Amino acid sequence: MNTMFAALFAALLAAGLAHGGTAFAAPAGTTSTAGGAAGAAEEGAAQRAPATVEGFRSAKFGMTEEELRKAIRTDFGLKDTEIERTDNPVERTTSLSATVKDLLPGGGAARVSYILGYSSKKLIHVNVLWAHELGATSNETLLANATTLQSYLSEQPFPPAGVAMNAQLADGSILLFRGTDAKSRTVLLVVSGLPRPAEAAKAGAAKGSEKGAEKAAESKPVVRLSYIANPAEPDIFRVKPGQF
Repeated sequence: MNTMFAALFAALLAAGLAHGGTAFAAPAGTTSTAGGAAGAAEEGAAQRAPATVEGFRSAKFGMTEEELRKAIRTDFGLKDTEIERTDNPVERTTSLSATVKDLLPGGGAARVSYILGYSSKKLIHVNVLWAHELGATSNETLLANATTLQSYLSEQPFPPAGVAMNAQLADGSILLFRGTDAKSRTVLLVVSGLPRPAEAAKAGAAKGSEKGAEKAAESKPVVRLSYIANPAEPDIFRVKPGQF
């Protein structure tokens, strides 16, 4: 198994995730099961004003499509023709997306998507995605991106009650960080495409074999950073009760 994967799983096991446990930031004055990073976040929260989630760079929640296009051009120096507009036929939302080189220095290409709400037609959600398919980015670089972002986010002074770290989700992906501000706006950092711990152990045991090599090649980590204005009640299309 790749050494970067091994290091990541070792860190997760140290955080108590061998069986899918969840580590939350502890209340001030206690020891967090998420480790030193969450503890540092708590100390910082006590000394600084609480962190807020308002959007991504100069793109702020509540912006119209025209305002968003201007923000994207300003932030990344892109032409309007480099911004792709797509509609989600299920949620009835609209996305503006662009591929940005080295959004995270040395981290490879990222796909940044801005989602406009169904009713408001204004920014409600931003996704930033790093994956091999976007620019042949290596697994090592993708996982380094995840580690770098987790470290950065864990240092932000989010209210401790709204912080969660290192939680293995039901689909096998890993929630590296979740921070929620006083207005319930949320930032999420998730990595998917990793083998589950049991699968990783099998791949490690089969290292050097053809099967082990195939398993390693199948690992395709995807790092997703999301900024969400209203996770509990997103502005998407829903069939109203009693309509059918």
